[in-house]
Amino acid sequence: MTKDDGKSAQQSNPLDLEGALKMYRDANGDPRVEIPEDWAALGLFLESDLQGSVAACNHLLGGLGSVADGVIESFQRTGNACRLSLTGETAAIAPLFDETVPPCELALERLIEVVSRWCAFLQNEGAGA
Repeated sequence: MTKDDGKSAQQSNPLDLEGALKMYRDANGDPRVEIPEDWAALGLFLESDLQGSVAACNHLLGGLGSVADGVIESFQRTGNACRLSLTGETAAIAPLFDETVPPCELALERLIEVVSRWCAFLQNEGAGA
């Protein structure tokens, strides 16, 4: 999604990790994240693709690290709800089925921070806590 100035919604509304992400468990014990609307694809990716799996987070962090370290040039992962594509220093998340959620892009290092926080949340909260 672009605005009249040619900037994407994410460029105009950068993701603030401290204030914008609220991770919690719902009444069923499932991990959830509250995130600004411009970043809904990232929230969908965390909740639907990584879900409550620390192993999935660690596996993904390995792939992210390989791209960040230049070991591999690109990485793509298709999950339950989203496709994640990494090229260079950019991560793109595109919903597979929900047309109401626009895709988003963020810096690879920012995605590593977000996934690391999600993983830490899962480890600290435990399954179904």
